[in-house]
Amino acid sequence: MRIFTTQGGFRFDASDVVELRGIFDQDVIGAEVSLTLRSGGEFSGFIPAADFNELWPKIEAIWRAEFESRGRHTIRNAIYSGQGIYPDRKRDLALAWLHEKETADKKRSDDIHRYFTWTLYAVIVTLVPTLFGLPIEQINTIWQWSKAATAW
Repeated sequence: MRIFTTQGGFRFDASDVVELRGIFDQDVIGAEVSLTLRSGGEFSGFIPAADFNELWPKIEAIWRAEFESRGRHTIRNAIYSGQGIYPDRKRDLALAWLHEKETADKKRSDDIHRYFTWTLYAVIVTLVPTLFGLPIEQINTIWQWSKAATAW
């Protein structure tokens, strides 16, 4: 994993980041961030854009884990009726995460509905001939017997 060195000479590994407390003033050249590290250290300062973009997958994974632990209902309330989710990149990721979860639920629901429908049709296709098969055989037997009886 790549070692990041900030302008102040602070060095850390991307795998060492456990929490991103904020992204402030993100622009083309970089971002002011505040990080908590697994080693117990904390960092607040400027990270150049190239380093920040390399660090982004780790930050995204941390935020997704936070969303999972807080739950869909809490995240939705925080975005739409609560205090909101900041910074903007975190809010955008939260919206994308909610969309992914709702899409997965919709797909699961559609799969269950399709399975239920298929099972119902299979039962009907199996049950109808079974229910009507016996009387038809009896009618056919009676018909054949009556034809034989009248032929005499």
